[in-house]
Amino acid sequence: MGVAIAIGLMMLTDAVVGVVLLRLAARTHKRPELLMGLGLFCLGPVSQLSNVLSGVGRLPIEDVSLPIYAFAAGGSALGIGCIFLFVQTVFRPDAGWARSFTWLSLASLAASAAWNVHRVGSSAPGTPSEQVLFWPGLIVLAFFTLSFGWAAVEAGLYHQRAARQARIGLLEPVVVNRFLLWTLASASASLLGVFLMAVHLRGAMVGLDLIPSVVIGVVSVVTGAGMYLAFVPPQAYLSWVQGRALPGRA
Repeated sequence: MGVAIAIGLMMLTDAVVGVVLLRLAARTHKRPELLMGLGLFCLGPVSQLSNVLSGVGRLPIEDVSLPIYAFAAGGSALGIGCIFLFVQTVFRPDAGWARSFTWLSLASLAASAAWNVHRVGSSAPGTPSEQVLFWPGLIVLAFFTLSFGWAAVEAGLYHQRAARQARIGLLEPVVVNRFLLWTLASASASLLGVFLMAVHLRGAMVGLDLIPSVVIGVVSVVTGAGMYLAFVPPQAYLSWVQGRALPGRA
């Protein structure tokens, strides 16, 4: 029951924030909202729900639904790919190395997803599905960690520069706060990736054991809340940020 609640919380958070950002992108026609919204939605309800429905980790490999698992693998690759594109678009739009790194990551994600699906479809009957997907799962987690880690580093660097500009009146406090929110949300997701890689290497099935599932649920809320406040902050939150920036306020 605890696992189901944690996974459900993760999927709900990613779905709600993802849809909010996608609706915002439909109005603004801006790529950052589109990429982050699509990324969260694919990593949450699309990938995780499909994984659960496919039977991965619970059933022997011959009983896993290959079409549903293929949908999950594709959703995961697309979601992580959107995070890479978000970082490159927002923070390094003119850097050749960033474009090359992003497209190499996208190609690797697509190849990894295809390999995962091939392994599920071609493995010997009776093989535990968690055994079949051990290394593929680790690769996916590594890309997840790398994408959000890159986001955290870039957002953190921009936050430092923005904070210095705000102190001399060149930037509004809400802009500085947006970079801070991106930093905290991305760093929490990247640290989650590191934790889940360690869990995976110990042989536990991520998403089926209680502790990893609870951590996933909590971090999903932190990441989702950070992205929500960064993109669509309520007026009360903006007033609070402005108020803290006034002289004499802590």
